[in-house]
Amino acid sequence: MKNQLKNLLELSEIIDMDLFYVVSFRGDQITLQGNIGKEVVKVLVNAGYQLTSDKAGWLNYNTDELRIVLT
Repeated sequence: MKNQLKNLLELSEIIDMDLFYVVSFRGDQITLQGNIGKEVVKVLVNAGYQLTSDKAGWLNYNTDELRIVLT
């Protein structure tokens, strides 16, 4: 958990955590969930995250350490 909190702190220096309504931890992965909106998409794209769309129309970014879901 200490590693995840350290990673979350580093991530919060790049991305405003207030853009997400859920921050959760599972294993070594941090999950951020938020609403799709121009501001949050712009922030994530400018930070270098490449979002993909799924069948439901949600935007996602997934790695072993970070999962971002915009609904």
